[in-house]
Amino acid sequence: MDKPLILVVEDNNMLQRLISLLAQKYGLDADVVSNGCDALAALENGRTYSLVLMDWLMPDMDGLECTQLIRAGEKMNGGHIPIVAMTANADDSDRKKCLATGMDDYMSKPFTQEQFREIIARWVLPTQHARAN
Repeated sequence: MDKPLILVVEDNNMLQRLISLLAQKYGLDADVVSNGCDALAALENGRTYSLVLMDWLMPDMDGLECTQLIRAGEKMNGGHIPIVAMTANADDSDRKKCLATGMDDYMSKPFTQEQFREIIARWVLPTQHARAN
């Protein structure tokens, strides 16, 4: 069975490397892009992602706009990919805004290794188990 593949949408190089290493530690492959425009292109390339980790604030296209465009495409074409917001904005109103935009979950930065593992367990592992059955 292939490793689950996640898409990391993050403009900070250090966080890109950290998330890639954590993904590898938990048996995942990760494609990394630095803005919403590149995320949309990656999602159209034919690869199947189990999860999108989406930074909120990025250049060119932010995570909220990108999520809205992904969800609009899903309404037209079907399907649903889990999107987890990653942001340093950690108050409850920001969390609600992310979820209202169409994101499925929220992880504030900085996050711990345990928080990352919980997100993977919640969104990627159940999907992989369902595909195997």
